[in-house]
Amino acid sequence: MKIIVTAGGTAGHLLPAQKLADQFIKDKNRVIFVGKGLKNNYNFKKDKYIYKNISSGAFNKKKFFFSIFSIFKGFLQSIFILYKIKPDVVVGFGSFHTFPILMASVLLKKPIVLFEANIFLGKVNRFFAKHAHAIALQFKNDKIKKYKNIEMVNIWPWEEKKIYEDKEVYKKKIGLKKMFTIFIFGGSLGADFFNKKIIDIVALLKKKKMFFQIIHLTGKGKIVKKKYEDLNIFHLTKDYEENIEKFFLASDLCICRAGAGTICELIHYEIPSILIPYPYASENHQKMNADFFCKEIKGGYVFSQEKIDVLNFSEKIYELMMQKDKMEKIKKNLRTFKKKQMRENRKHLLDIVYKVGSKI
Repeated sequence: MKIIVTAGGTAGHLLPAQKLADQFIKDKNRVIFVGKGLKNNYNFKKDKYIYKNISSGAFNKKKFFFSIFSIFKGFLQSIFILYKIKPDVVVGFGSFHTFPILMASVLLKKPIVLFEANIFLGKVNRFFAKHAHAIALQFKNDKIKKYKNIEMVNIWPWEEKKIYEDKEVYKKKIGLKKMFTIFIFGGSLGADFFNKKIIDIVALLKKKKMFFQIIHLTGKGKIVKKKYEDLNIFHLTKDYEENIEKFFLASDLCICRAGAGTICELIHYEIPSILIPYPYASENHQKMNADFFCKEIKGGYVFSQEKIDVLNFSEKIYELMMQKDKMEKIKKNLRTFKKKQMRENRKHLLDIVYKVGSKI
């Protein structure tokens, strides 16, 4: 089977797309990635996959004509790609990076499967929803019921069931001490805010003579390591980590954004979290993800970036560190939600794509 996977932008789109591609390739299928900006995206393993860069543009009123031109150019490129490759199915992971190839697929009547990682359908997935042969959702939502061909799929990360060791074992493996561990990361959107503001919050915790250590993915924030050293806080800082699982497994509390991939990982590893949604995310979707995680699942707390009070934020961390029963209750909430998902008759995205692709 020949499969086009179209994705781009953030890790939340590209990581599950690449995981799916790996499974297809393992089954001896031919997979070609198509999307805007793949060549220069550090979340995409360009040396591992066949890929085609195309032009596209976000729907921006200020750059309306440029966006239309970029999309049209990408549409023509996509027509050529589809004629040349003749895929059995096209799998879309959302974002404007995928719009031209999906538009061309509709025109040429190629079967489409859409994957939506967030709580609500994004703009591009909504646009193509009525043309899709299947819409794969991780989270149930009443507003999405109106669409046909909805399939509930396993929540990311898609992997075989594992038996995890005690957190202290993982802390030792990555060179940390046996103490409360806070994992801080801003993701591919907004790491700069975390590098500046969260340091101030951590400094207040230090003044309370609390015993804790930090894992911090800083992006390009070179100055962060020096700040932890000045505060005499035991830490592990890195620009980026491909195998982020080991940090989740060693963490007691996460402070992070609320991208769909992150939300799923926090559920999977059952980590109480304080979420700060990226305020400039399209249609404020991270706020919706955070509200679902914190209010529906009761997996932690959400703070607005624009209204963060350093003192109140540090007090919330202090409260969680001091009240072990509260932390255990949050972990139980996450475990209960995860078990509920596992009891449901959910499909794997892989099987849905095979089913759609084999119908032509």
